[in-house]
Formats: sequence, C-alpha cells, structure tokens
Amino acid sequence: MKTDEIRRKFLEFFKEKNHNIVDSESLIPQNDPTLIFTSAGMVQFKDFFSAKSTKNLPYTRAASCQKCLRAGGKDSDLENVGRTPRHHTFFEMLGNFSFGDYFKKEAIRWAWEFIVDILDLDKNLIWASVYHEDEEAYKIWQNYLPEERIVKLGKKDNYWGPPGDTGPCGPCSELYYDLGEKFSCEKEDCKPGCDCDRFLEIWNLVFTQYNMDENEELKPLSKKNIDTGMGLERIASVMQGVTNNFYIDIFKPLIEKCEKILGVEYNKKNEEHFHIIADHLRALTFALTDGVIPSNEGRGYVIRRILRRALRQAKILDYDKPFLYKLAQVVVKQFEETYPELKDAQQHVQNIIKMEEENFLKTLDKGLEILNNEIKKLKKNGDEIIDGDITFKLYDTYGFPFELTKEISEEKDLKVDENGFKNRMEEQRKRGKESWKGNQKEEDFSFIVDEGIEKTDFLGYEKLEAESKLIYMKDSDSGYQLIFEKTPFYAESGGQVGDTGKITGDNLLFEVTDTKKVNDVFIHIGNLKDGELKKGKSYSLIVDKKRRKAIARNHTATHILHRVLKEVLGEHVNQAGSMVAENRLRFDFTHMSKLSSEEIIDIEKRINRAAMKNYKLKTEIKSLKEAKEEDVVALFSEKYKDEVRVVSIDNFTKELCGGTHLDYTGEIGFFKIVDESALASGVRRIEAVTGESAYEYIQREDYLLKEIQNLIKADSNEIIKKINSLKKERKELKKKIEKLKLKKVTSNVDEIIKNKSKINGINIIKTSLEISDNNILREMAQKIKDKVKENSIILLIGNEKDKVSGVIMVTEDLADKYNAGKISGKIASKISGGGGGRPDMAQFGGSDPSGIDEAMEKLEDIVKNI
Repeated sequence: MKTDEIRRKFLEFFKEKNHNIVDSESLIPQNDPTLIFTSAGMVQFKDFFSAKSTKNLPYTRAASCQKCLRAGGKDSDLENVGRTPRHHTFFEMLGNFSFGDYFKKEAIRWAWEFIVDILDLDKNLIWASVYHEDEEAYKIWQNYLPEERIVKLGKKDNYWGPPGDTGPCGPCSELYYDLGEKFSCEKEDCKPGCDCDRFLEIWNLVFTQYNMDENEELKPLSKKNIDTGMGLERIASVMQGVTNNFYIDIFKPLIEKCEKILGVEYNKKNEEHFHIIADHLRALTFALTDGVIPSNEGRGYVIRRILRRALRQAKILDYDKPFLYKLAQVVVKQFEETYPELKDAQQHVQNIIKMEEENFLKTLDKGLEILNNEIKKLKKNGDEIIDGDITFKLYDTYGFPFELTKEISEEKDLKVDENGFKNRMEEQRKRGKESWKGNQKEEDFSFIVDEGIEKTDFLGYEKLEAESKLIYMKDSDSGYQLIFEKTPFYAESGGQVGDTGKITGDNLLFEVTDTKKVNDVFIHIGNLKDGELKKGKSYSLIVDKKRRKAIARNHTATHILHRVLKEVLGEHVNQAGSMVAENRLRFDFTHMSKLSSEEIIDIEKRINRAAMKNYKLKTEIKSLKEAKEEDVVALFSEKYKDEVRVVSIDNFTKELCGGTHLDYTGEIGFFKIVDESALASGVRRIEAVTGESAYEYIQREDYLLKEIQNLIKADSNEIIKKINSLKKERKELKKKIEKLKLKKVTSNVDEIIKNKSKINGINIIKTSLEISDNNILREMAQKIKDKVKENSIILLIGNEKDKVSGVIMVTEDLADKYNAGKISGKIASKISGGGGGRPDMAQFGGSDPSGIDEAMEKLEDIVKNI
C-alpha cells in the first residue's frame, strides 16, 4: 500500500468514527515558547488537553496527519538520521485524539480495527505493551491479544510526555509488529522492550491523564484524554515489506534524483549519505515553506545546520556544487496535493536553499582544511580534544555549526571542547556590546555633558543659511568641533549623511566636512581655513546647497523605491537599512531571492514614471499614535518621539522620516539601479544613483559599450550574439586543450603500470604529474584501474603552479579493507590539505608541493600497516 493511500485511509477511518479531520499545523508552533518546532501530532491540541471542561471546545474528537520536525532540543533525532532505518528530522504523524470524550477502551479497539481490518496486517504478528501499573489497559488488550503478546514495561518505554518542558502526559500503550526471527537477538525472552530490531513500534496510544507544571509536578487533568501517534513512514515500511523507512515509495524519487545530480550510484555502502540528504531536504522544504529563515539563532540555526549537514554528505560523495535546491521541486511534486502551500512557496524555498548552499560552499573547503590539519596535529601528539579556539574559529569565520565540527571530529575518534566553545561565544557577545557602545562615540563628545549643553535648534528644513552664536568649540587632532545655538546643517541621522558647507565671519573661513548629532545637539566638524574663532560671537552658517539637493534627490528616491519594491515584489518587502549620500543611495530590504533583470527594469520604470509625474511632497508633524492609525510606513522597532514627522508623496507613499527631501519628485531627474546583491540571508541590497550621478553613470556605461563594440567588431544589436559566439568558441578550444592534455598524460599509462611496486602482495601504482586538473587525473586513474582490474591501489598526484591535486582509486576486491576516502585524508595531510570520497575512489588537494614525495611514501606505510 502506497504512503498516500495509508494517510487517506487513516483519515477516512476516523472520520467515520465521528472525528473532526484537522489540517496539519505549521512546523512553527503557535503560542508555545517551550517548543522549537512542532514535534508531535498533539501539539496543536495542547490547549484542548489542558481545558478543564469540554464545554467551550469546538469538537471533542479529532484526527490529523501532522507534519513534524525533530532536530532541536530534547526531541532531536538529528544525529541518528541516516545511521538507523527509522529516525527522521521531518516526518508525518498520524493521530486520533479525544478531549474528554472516549478513553482507553475505544482507543484500543479502533487501533486494532484499523491495523487489522483496514491495513490488513497479520494479527498474529501484532504485540502490545502497556505501562506496568496500567491494569485497565492490560485487561482491554486481552480482548484482542493473548496474554503472552501483551508486555508490561516501565516508565522509560510506556510513559509519554510532556512534549515540551510542561504540558499533558500519561501512561501509554504501544503496538508492535513482529518482523521475524531473522531480526531477533535470539534470546529466549526476546519480546517488545528488547534492544533488538525484531519488534517494530508502529503506534503509540497515550492515555493523557496528567499535566506537568514548571516544577515537574504531575496534576490530574479534570478530564481524561486520548492522544495517539503513528509515524506514517514507519507504518508504510511495514505495509511495503521493507526493512528501512528510506526504502519506501516516497523516498525513491528523491534518492533517484539525487543519484542523477551527484553522478553516484545509490548502494548499500553509501546509502547513509543519500538517506541524510533525502531526509534533510524534506525538512528544509517544509520548514522554509512555513516561514523559517536560516540564521545563527533558534529555528533558523537548526535549519542552517540541517542544510549544511546535507551538503557535507554530497562533499563526502565527491560533489561540491549547489544541488539541494533542485531536489526541493521533487518534494513539492510529491506533497502538493496534501500540502498545497508547498507549491505556492516553491520558488521562494528554492531561492533560499540555493543561496545558503552557495554561501556555505565558499567556505567549506577552507574550514575542512583547517579542521583536518588540527586533527592531524592532535593525532600526531596523541591528544584527544579539539580546542575551543578552533571550534569557535570554524563557527565564526567559516560558518561551521559547532555540531558539524563535533560530528566530523567524532568520526576521527576525537572529542571537542564544548565548554571552551561556549565561553568564546559569550566573549564575542560581550565584545559586540562593547563595540556597539564604541560606535556611539560617546567619549568623543563627552564634553556635551560636561558643558551642560542640551539642545540645538535645527532650521535646516526651511533654511540653508543662518546667523548663529558659537556656544562651544573644541580643537583636536581630527579637527574642530563647533556647537551653535541654532543651525541649518543636517546632522547624520536615519541613514542620511551629515551636511557639509562653510562658516564665515569677519576674516573667517571655516570648512564644515561633516555634521553629527548627539541627542539634540548638533556638532559641526571641520577645519579652520582662515581667521580666528571666538566663543560667544555670531557667524554665518552656510550649507552646501548643491550637495544638499543631491542628497534630497536620493532620499526622496528611497521613499519611492520602498513603495515600488512592495508593488513589484510583494508586501513582504520592508526596509532593513539605508544610506543616503550626495552621489548615491543604498537601500536594504527583506526579500529572499535575487532580483531578475525584468524586475529591475520594472522597478526603474515605475520610479522614473513617478518622478516624471512630478508628485508634490508634503511634510506634517503628527502624534505617533495618529501616524500609526494612518498606516504610515515606519520602522517601529526604532524609538520615535511622541511627535513625528510624516513625509507624503501625494497618494503614492507616506513614511515617518526626519530627513531632508525635494519639493517635487520631478527634481529627482533620472533614477538608475547600479547594483543589486545579497546582504544577508533574507536581506537584499540595492544601490542606485539619481540626477547628475545617474547621467554620469549612463555616460560611462555608454562609453564602455562602444569600446566593447569596437573590440569585438559588432554593432550594438549584434553584441550579445557575438559575445555568445566568442564564449562558445572559447569553450570548444578549452575542450580541445583538455583532450590534448589528457592524450599527453594518458599516453604513458602502460609505463606507469610497469613501474608498479608490491607491498603485502598488493600492486601499488603511483606517480606524480605536472598537471592539477582533477578531471584528467580521475580519468587517467580510471584507465589504469580498468587495465589492472584487481589487487591494486592507484595514486596519482598532480602539481601545477603550486596547486596540488590528487586522486586515489582502489580496485573493488580491496575496497572493503583499504578505504580510499580515509586514506586520502592521511595522504593529503602531507601536502597541507584535505580530501575525502568513497571507499573505492577519493580525491584530495593541498598547497604544499614539497610534501608530494612524502605523500607517496605515506601510501606505502598505510598499506604495510593495515
């Protein structure tokens, strides 16, 4: 029976038993801070279980197929995934629930009916276990099973919950399926509860009678509840007659697609890696669809860790390109009817996964090299623990989750200094706080407090020139710092740079290079060019009008850009930061995917259209409450005063803003995006120019275009065609060069074989070559392997321009004893590198050509000592 059919039959069965069929809840638990993910079917009914009565409940019977994820906290199954036939991070949980309605008698009877009558399992292979103190459940089971197949077990096996730190819990009864004597430990008393694999748990019936509070005290619930859970993947393995959950129908398309992409055949030797990839990809697709964003904290960290763990499996299988995002569409296709939200989010999910893959792969090799070198040192010195400094460096610099470093280290029989890592993380947090304080430059402007200066009147919205009295001045190595009673100079704030200009008086010229603000005090920073400054005297403060206008163009453009991004990309777009200067603007916003050329063109067109419509800008002072009620765009995470400044562009957009703007949008002139990039996971950045800067940018681009035309001798409408032709020609030439190189190096295959040596009766075929192309080395090694066929280990090391690459192959008859993947790492250590791969073939690389001879000798040492 197919997995989809089992799911359907389960829900239909309980619908006939008057159960309300409830859709799966999100993987992000609603209103439950004790859980990192939804980890069981009962999570969404937690309040139902805790209710003192059934009076206000919408229903008292429910059934569902709940998507679950266990990869963080005490419910984590992550480390076991792939290593066992039953563990998953993501899985579906079938369950039926009673909230003060029926209890043990009905739950047991319906469980029996479903597995025997609906699924048609052999009732002679069914066993049950009960909590050793639960005589009621024991007696009920006697109506369906002989006493010898009803087992009493302790709290460890037959007591469930709570799902988090607190919540409902109680005794339970589990159903088991007897897989047969071939899975038995062969002990006389082998039965459910034994550590062997013979008896497979298929359904857990929880009789929820208690609630555990924060003090871990059990209090009886005012009503008795039923909570059952049957893993869909597990029961499918029974129905499909397979011994591993990963062999069932829903995993096959994923694994087959993975085979095609990786170019590696799925088999018993490597199935663990395929299983981890398939499992983790399902978890990623569902979690990202439900709104989890990869990050370095909480759920996001767990998802990022899952993704990187999956990527590492591909690395072990000698594949180092983004590929998980391609597999996501397989998951979507499989589940879109059951979970239609997957289809809607498919592109979003694939974009996030691809971006995360690309970011991690950039640093993976370097991180592995550092870790492998550290492992090599420890092994050499006989140490067993990797220092916290190394684990923190790998995490902080190379993006290695601590758990990944731990996992790799444990594979090498080493431990990691977990406390040391945690201490360094705490030190980093403290440094971050101190750094933040330092960025406020409180020390630089401490004189404001000392002098008791409280406020500067800002005139800059209406005036660009003003007469004002100098109330404080300070001369330092970095220049003068001046404070006036009032000023037209705008101080750096809200992403807008500070004004520049000049201050004049009798025989005085002072150049203002920047304007800062501390609280409500404006500080004019600059250089005295001529004359003498005197405290208490009035001077003329003159803002650089041309520069201020250019800044205003860019600031007004950011408001239009923000609105247009929402129109083009969706209302999920929100400002995440900005910088407005005279010659450019930068706008950071929440969005997961790279903008397409079509989207950028559309955005530019809409902004320039808004500029040409010459909308009028209006500024108003309103209460913060009033502004919020009017749905004014604001960064409400920021601290606003009770009165705020609202900048409106006709009916186009309205934002809270303290910056300086144009009077009409037509003054923007021309808007042009010059760059769009990823700033962080889920945050994009647009850089753009307006006015004269935009005109100058177009001039430069036009000049470069003409230069390209001249170089490739093509008209403007033929440029793309000509470039593609040149690229194609280059690709063909590259192939010819590779063929010539391969022909040259493979011409002496027979000579290399002829120079083989024998150690312990095994042919050792090794040589070094002046080439570093892994593809050529691998193809050459394969040719040698095809000729010798058996009883041989082949090692080829190439060196070209101080780049060392290598490949090691082991004939099939020796692969069980001489693992190429493990040997490659030991050889690579001699050339300051790392490597890995399959038992029959592995690749490695390094940066120290002087160690090539030693690497060759290392192979002989390894063979001698195995």
